[in-house]
Amino acid sequence: MKRLSQSILIALVLCILFGFYGWTALGSPSDLSYNQLTEAFLDGSLSMKELPKPELLALEDPYDPTTNVTLRRHDWALYDGKYYLAWSPLPALILFLPASILGVPMDAAIAGILLGSILLILLFALLQQLIPRSHTPPILRSSLLILILGFGSYTPILLRQPRSYEVAILLGSVFTVLSLLLLSRSLTASRLNSLLVSLAVLASMLAFWARPALLFLPLLVVGFVMFNNRNNWKSIICTAGIPIASVATPIATYNYLRFGSMFEFGSSYQLSGIRRTSFSISWFIPKLQSDLLAHRFFGFFPWTTTGESPFREKMFPSYYIEQNLGLLVAMPWAVVISIIAWQKRKLLIQKLGDRFQIITIALFSATGAWIVQLVASPGTTSRYQGDTAPLLTLTLLVLIGTIDEFTLKIDFNFKLMVTVLLVILVYRQQLWGDLYFDLVFFLAVGLLILLIALRPLYIELDGTLLVLSATLWTVTLIGLTSLTVQGVDSFELLPENFQWWET
Repeated sequence: MKRLSQSILIALVLCILFGFYGWTALGSPSDLSYNQLTEAFLDGSLSMKELPKPELLALEDPYDPTTNVTLRRHDWALYDGKYYLAWSPLPALILFLPASILGVPMDAAIAGILLGSILLILLFALLQQLIPRSHTPPILRSSLLILILGFGSYTPILLRQPRSYEVAILLGSVFTVLSLLLLSRSLTASRLNSLLVSLAVLASMLAFWARPALLFLPLLVVGFVMFNNRNNWKSIICTAGIPIASVATPIATYNYLRFGSMFEFGSSYQLSGIRRTSFSISWFIPKLQSDLLAHRFFGFFPWTTTGESPFREKMFPSYYIEQNLGLLVAMPWAVVISIIAWQKRKLLIQKLGDRFQIITIALFSATGAWIVQLVASPGTTSRYQGDTAPLLTLTLLVLIGTIDEFTLKIDFNFKLMVTVLLVILVYRQQLWGDLYFDLVFFLAVGLLILLIALRPLYIELDGTLLVLSATLWTVTLIGLTSLTVQGVDSFELLPENFQWWET
């Protein structure tokens, strides 16, 4: 009876989130790029049926965002006088094409709702799989964990602007979590299940095709296969080689037929507001700060608006900037959990057992996707967090579910002081010239000097209270942000002309 009531409550929380996803996506303008790509596929063409305007092709440089702004199809790729969709074709092949054949209505909003809901189910299933059975969370905490997963994955922000980009991100996350779930299930068998592992490798490759930023996922999954099949090359080739080839071959063929290169996904020929450019260290610190906190021009805490930045003109050329909700702003409790987990790392590894391999893959895949975005793209937006946040949030919640005692110990030693001071200096450099932050800087340095004289600090934290606080914080900030993407409240729930960066 208790298990039944718990299942009913979990199902109710999931349905509430599914409803919120639908309400968010269906109330926003959708995008028909994948519908148009599906029509092209049905006509036997890889290029879009719509042709570029002659004025665009007549430009000296059709890729110059300053001259093509009124002529281009935003985010489409232009090559050899034809339009191509720069994003992965998988959403069209998996969702839009079958729906078109069956006569079922489908657009980016509906696809986003389906993928966001599937992602949430898979995340919760993987969370249950990874938390040791002896630490099964009670019914209240399970419900709270679902809410954190549903919002901490940044799905509401993606669904607030459901377009081809967001659909590709969600599909990549779905295949990513599916791959990890299959790996986790394979470990529960008496011996490693080769079929499940092969399917996990296949899913990881599909995740990469959906989102090339997830490059590290298949590499880590293959590393998992090699580690667990040491000295058995025949098994490695059959388990990993065949699924890799089955996806790599159509990827290379698709790219070659479109752009004459097996390794060109279309980003080099993309028509957008970002001028094609190589990596520059000049955007590294702004992107780093924006991804973790918020951009220096974004006004005041809590930086809960995403969308077109009113300060974009202040940035250097070729840097694309949207109002951003950083990971540490949306989930500041991640710092506390990370410190506690590091202090209990040996005990955690012991309790997680084989599951620790899955956690490692999840954490490094999330970090790898973030690094790829950090290095490859001259710009920042909360949408990019959709490649990182689901796995990062999942990892943190596994740690919360496995840790027994929430005791935070902070020893203010010399190394910690130097680290904190460097962080303050970097942040201070980004905010140079602002009197308010000058005062904050000097207060922080004074506080740092005071902390040097203090003894180690111990803080006792109640697990349920920590999860409740984390849920309220993350759900509130992500919820507010998802309502105001592009700085517009299309649901008319906020006062007229109200913008969060002005509060």
